[in-house]
Amino acid sequence: DDAPEARAHVAHVGAWLAGLAREPGFAEQAEKPDLAPGLAARVVRAHDPEGGAPVVHLVGASPPRLFGGVTRRVQGGVLVADVDSIRAGALARASGGFLVVRAADVVSDATTWDRLKRALREQAHELDDGTGPLTPLAPTFRPCPVPFRTRVVLIGSEDLYAALASQDPDFLHLFRVKVEVEDDVPRTPDAIALLDGWLAE
Repeated sequence: DDAPEARAHVAHVGAWLAGLAREPGFAEQAEKPDLAPGLAARVVRAHDPEGGAPVVHLVGASPPRLFGGVTRRVQGGVLVADVDSIRAGALARASGGFLVVRAADVVSDATTWDRLKRALREQAHELDDGTGPLTPLAPTFRPCPVPFRTRVVLIGSEDLYAALASQDPDFLHLFRVKVEVEDDVPRTPDAIALLDGWLAE
């Protein structure tokens, strides 16, 4: 049974990746662990733990911008890629913090909306490949789902909220807190602290 060895290997690699994300010079100081055959790893986002939770404002929630993607290059008549081709999307960049996005940008495309809901349920998402079923691809690179811990804040009208609440059975389960904000809010420390309190709940 290789399960204990496999778990120890994953834990060792995870500790190395955590150190790499936490300390810019970690890669030069610590020995890089050997990955299992056929595997490679890349840090897709890293935040300064002393810098507070990240807040990402996304304009235009297309799948590549939201989920990230893979940039492929032509080699021998087929499209190839490796871990250096991975681009982080807004969900990964905001991991540990907040992603603020216009609700209309997300729900206007049914596929993007369904992918976002599935990602929130699973706390992981697939990268956007950007290729079609007939695209010639080299079968040597398949990214794993990207885990994330992001609170998504949808901004929209009361009418859109009512439509989603009544027509989408997943909406109220995934987006449990409704905050109504006046059109004009004074930018005072008290107002900012109140909004922060709502987001943190």
